[in-house]
Parts: sequence; structure tokens; C-alpha cells
Amino acid sequence: MDVPGMGPVLEGDKITGGGGASTWRKNPPAGIKIPDGCLPDGPDGTVMIISKVTKVERS
Repeated sequence: MDVPGMGPVLEGDKITGGGGASTWRKNPPAGIKIPDGCLPDGPDGTVMIISKVTKVERS
């Protein structure tokens, strides 16, 4: 993913930041859309939401 101000973050990189999680299918956040095919299996579709990245350590 591309993090504004930090550049690309690749698999294996370690990130430090903040955020939370959402049971997307039960309680979708207002104003954000994720296609159902991009959600994990299961009735809740729990996803992690990263709201702020403060540090990236390249692998």
C-alpha cells in the first residue's frame, strides 16, 4: 500500500500506527465502501482499519 508521506509499504515491512477494527458486515463505517469479495470469510467480515501510520521499518 502507499502511505502518504512515507511511500510504499510492502509485505514484510513493519508499521507502527493506530486504528481499530470493524465487524464490517454487521456495522459498516459510514462513508467507506469495501466490495464484499474483498472482505474475509465469516459472518462478521472483521477488518483492521489503519487510521495513522507513524513509522515504517523496511524488511
